[in-house]
Amino acid sequence: MILPRNGRIVIVDDDQTEALPLISSLSKKGYSVQYFSGDNASEFPEQPLNDVRVIFLDIELGIGNSDKNKVASVIQVLGKIVNLNQNTRYLVVFWAKDEHLISTIMKELNKKTCSIKEVRLNKIKCKANDYNIEEIIDEIENKLPQGDPFNFFIHWENLVHKSTNDIISDFASLCEDKNEWDGNMLSMFSKLAEAHAGKRLDVNNPLDITKNAMMAFNGTFKDSLEVNINKETKLKLNSTNNINIDQKICSKINRKLLLENANCTGIEVKPGNIYGIQDKDKLFGLAKDCFNKDFFLKEYAKVKKVSHKSLITKKGIELLAKHKKRFINFLIKKGLNSVQCEITALCDYSQKNWKYHRMVEGVIVPMIFDKQIKKKSDFIYISPILCIEDTPCRLVFDFNRITSYEIDSLNIIPKFRLRNNILTLIQYKLSNHAARPAIVSL
Repeated sequence: MILPRNGRIVIVDDDQTEALPLISSLSKKGYSVQYFSGDNASEFPEQPLNDVRVIFLDIELGIGNSDKNKVASVIQVLGKIVNLNQNTRYLVVFWAKDEHLISTIMKELNKKTCSIKEVRLNKIKCKANDYNIEEIIDEIENKLPQGDPFNFFIHWENLVHKSTNDIISDFASLCEDKNEWDGNMLSMFSKLAEAHAGKRLDVNNPLDITKNAMMAFNGTFKDSLEVNINKETKLKLNSTNNINIDQKICSKINRKLLLENANCTGIEVKPGNIYGIQDKDKLFGLAKDCFNKDFFLKEYAKVKKVSHKSLITKKGIELLAKHKKRFINFLIKKGLNSVQCEITALCDYSQKNWKYHRMVEGVIVPMIFDKQIKKKSDFIYISPILCIEDTPCRLVFDFNRITSYEIDSLNIIPKFRLRNNILTLIQYKLSNHAARPAIVSL
């Protein structure tokens, strides 16, 4: 078991004489802790902490109470210290012998939003061994399954902490004159902000300088983290390739990886922004480009109440066009939405060379229509499954539909933004499609 090294350990014990040796043992090994007695309301944080990972919990918070009161007291105290109603996971190390009481507490905790991983240790035994941290960690590890996923998050978070510390140490050492350290460092931050933002940096806005200087650290932070992962990781996760991830969970994971500021308002104008298209007629054309012809025939057949197999493909689509309004309403009702993505190069954005909004049009396609998408067409980009407005969908862009607008003429709020990795992929595929070679021959 790996304990967090960034102050995310909490100890709750009403007996300070028993808590202090554990705090001391953890501190000697470099683990920062937060201690609460549980019986003093003035010591509780103003707001429940939302970044705690491990809780050493004494369930005997008071003497002579009934089991019912003990359980209520533990739940109340925990609720004031940590946020029990957020989607996170805590490792709770119970210091107790009363198995029934622990089970009752767990039953109440499982009613909360958070997820609890429990470990039960013998406090008397740990106390007899002078709260030896190596032995405590070994005992916790023995009670957890090999390759526990919660351990993965703790280890990754420790590596993030180490990587940020490495970066701060490296940059701090660049200023050799200690008397001029503050001034030189501020100058360095200003240069980093200018390098990141280019001509878009407002040099008279300290907040803008601060944000862009921090953004400039992202690249070196990623490199530092990758080095530490390769060098420090000894944790071995169990292989679970035979377990299928639910489609909706998969779409939510991809949303975290590929979308930025989903479902928010007031995003700045920036490459990767996704805007809705107000012209509903475009939805029909986009669907016609992106969906298999057989899909249209089946829908027209439903309108005419005939077998779609009796219809000629081209004629079927032409006939369906006569019912465009009805078909568009059908698509919208099923969750399809026409959108456009800002594909202007990031360098034009940074250097204020942005003269026009350059857009590629596409559709948000719910997964119920996934089989109808033209998967083999080279003029179409199909995204991985994404959770958009709480529905698993794909973004499908039609490279035959490129538009542009005068700068600042787009007075609509974006739905969300694509992260740079997926935006770069779309730009790459679009450029390949635009530059595909052709010859004239007899």
